[in-house]
Amino acid sequence: MNSIVPVALSIPIKNISPEGFWIFLQKRVEKGSLNGFLEFPGGKIQPKEKPEDAALRELREETGFNALSSECCYKLLKIYPFSYLDRSVCLYAHIMRGDSLVTSVENWHFIPFSMTYENSEKFVNSIIEASRGIIFDLVDFIKPYSLENCSDLLWK
Repeated sequence: MNSIVPVALSIPIKNISPEGFWIFLQKRVEKGSLNGFLEFPGGKIQPKEKPEDAALRELREETGFNALSSECCYKLLKIYPFSYLDRSVCLYAHIMRGDSLVTSVENWHFIPFSMTYENSEKFVNSIIEASRGIIFDLVDFIKPYSLENCSDLLWK
């Protein structure tokens, strides 16, 4: 039996509107089977490291963005168990306000509230499998905050 690897993710979100929101995803570069797939910044949680600290560290290492949790309104969305053929992971998915994250425009992806697997299959299939459910959970979680002048309530 495989051991479970704890992994912390940062999920930058910006421009919440009644139609949807933007999330930050990056292309995975590796020699393995996940090469080229889109993923959230993240990585293994080190021994004695808090998941939130690991998520911020991984965000900094992978994007160069140095943020404090108090600056970007970091909060835990959910913990996701996921199993691959060769390993199991426990994903600590942290959402953050991404307005000040300066990156290439190609890393930002619009997620409409009307998104379903059926109407977005090509996009969804370009994302690492473990992250697909997170995106659909984000749609459900953020939608109530999409009304005019309500998106700031998400970060309180």
